[in-house]
Amino acid sequence: MISCRVAILVFSILFLQFCNNKKEEQKTNLNSTEPKLKDFLFVGMIKDKAGLYKYEFDKKSFKLWWSDEKEEVVELSYSEKNRNVFFITSKNFGMAGAFPFINNIKLYLINPKTGRVNFIEKIGNGLQVFTQWADENDFKIIINSFDKTVANYVNHRKILYNIYGKRLEDITQTFDITKQGYPHLSQKKINYFSPKQKYSIESRGDDSIGVYLIEDGKGELIYKSDQQIKQIEWENEFLFLSTVKIKPINEDLNAKDPEISKLIIYSLEQKDILKIWGGGGVKNFFVAGDLLIFDNGFGNDSHIAIYDLKYKKIYDEIRIKHGCGLKNIPNSSF
Repeated sequence: MISCRVAILVFSILFLQFCNNKKEEQKTNLNSTEPKLKDFLFVGMIKDKAGLYKYEFDKKSFKLWWSDEKEEVVELSYSEKNRNVFFITSKNFGMAGAFPFINNIKLYLINPKTGRVNFIEKIGNGLQVFTQWADENDFKIIINSFDKTVANYVNHRKILYNIYGKRLEDITQTFDITKQGYPHLSQKKINYFSPKQKYSIESRGDDSIGVYLIEDGKGELIYKSDQQIKQIEWENEFLFLSTVKIKPINEDLNAKDPEISKLIIYSLEQKDILKIWGGGGVKNFFVAGDLLIFDNGFGNDSHIAIYDLKYKKIYDEIRIKHGCGLKNIPNSSF
C-alpha cells in the first residue's frame, strides 16, 4: 500500500515537472525572435526586368519566385494583415517627353492557401497606375489615361476587386486638366489611432511639421521634420512611423546622402525614440513578430533590412544587383 502511494507521489511530481517544463518551453517560444511569418515576397531585378523573390526567415536566404520575359512587376501589394496579395505587371513603362506612360497592364492574384499565381485580367494602357487596399477584403486599382477624343481630358478610372479577384466596381471620372487640374490619388488610410484607442498621433504645422503622441488628451512632441507622415503601425509597446518628402527638390535627390524619408521606432513605455533611419528611399515596412522589415535607398542602391526588435540589431539584409524593395524598386521619381 505504501509503495503504491509512493509510486503515485513520484508520478505526480514528475507530471508537475513535465507541465512546468512545457510552460517554460511555451514562454521561450512566445518570446523568441522567430516571426509569425515563415517567408515573404519582395520585388527585385532579374536580368533587366523586375520580378518576385521569396525570403525565408529560418534559412536567412531568398530565391527567385516569379518572373516573365515579356513583362515586369510594377507593384506588389499586400493587404494590411499580409493575408492577401495582388501584383500588377507591365510590358513597358517610362517617360514620353514630359508625360509618363505604362502599357499592357495586367493584374495577378497570389492564392494565400496554395501560393499559386492566378492571372486575373488585362487592365490596358495609361499614364500612371496605383494600387490601394480599401480594407482587408477589397483591393483597388486606379489608372489615369488621356481621353481619346478630347486632348485636355484625363480619365481617372477606379476598379474594385474582392480578395478572389472578382471585379466589384468599375468607375471612370473625366477631368478637364485646364480647369480641374490633374486627378490625384486619394491618400492611403493611416492608422493614427492605436488599436485600443489609448494613443493617437497628430501632425501640426506646415513647413516644419511637429509629430505628437496624444495620451489622455495631452500631447507629447516626438520629433519635428519637413516630411509628411506616410505610414503608422502599432505593435505592443512600439510605435512605428515613416515620413517622406512629398515633393523633394533636385538638390535632395542628387545629394550623396539624400534626406528624403525617415523610419522611426518609438517606445510607448519609455516615451522615447529607440531607433531612427534616414536617407533615401521611401521606407515601406511591416512587422512580423519581433522583426521589423523595411526597404531603403533608391534604384541600384535599394535594399531590404530586417531589424530585430528584441536584440536591437540588424537580423539580416537583402541586396540584389540593381536593387530591390517590398512593393517595387524605389526610384527618385516616386
